[in-house]
Amino acid sequence: MRILVLSDSHNRISLLETIIAAQPSAAALVFLGDGLRDLEAVPVPCPVFSVRGNGDLGSPAPLTREDVFADKRLFCTHGHAFEVKFSDDKLLAAAKHCDIALYGHTHRQVLRWAEGLMLFNPGAAALGDYGVLDFTPAGVAAVHMHV
Repeated sequence: MRILVLSDSHNRISLLETIIAAQPSAAALVFLGDGLRDLEAVPVPCPVFSVRGNGDLGSPAPLTREDVFADKRLFCTHGHAFEVKFSDDKLLAAAKHCDIALYGHTHRQVLRWAEGLMLFNPGAAALGDYGVLDFTPAGVAAVHMHV
């Protein structure tokens, strides 16, 4: 199963459309905030799981959410509430009971492990960056992509 992970589209709707079209086999899309209005303007052929970012003023979407895909618990947030531009300590503390922490906000692609937790930032869709998570019997493969 493939999950498309996006964040920070910042009014770049055409790039958002290009990214979504590039991943037709995605079973779900996780959107990590700062562009929820953009996402409403694009057809998405799979279920969407989203959180709001600091740029999504007035959105009823939650600041965080947890979802389970293929027996892996994902902690999803934009990241601003956890001050991820300065440190990932608060994010690690909040997500310690999960397998994967997904976040955006920094506009930088990140894939690293800390305290047994996979930290994955897809980068900014506004720059053509995104990520995919492939869930296989052997485990989860996290891959950064660019259009």
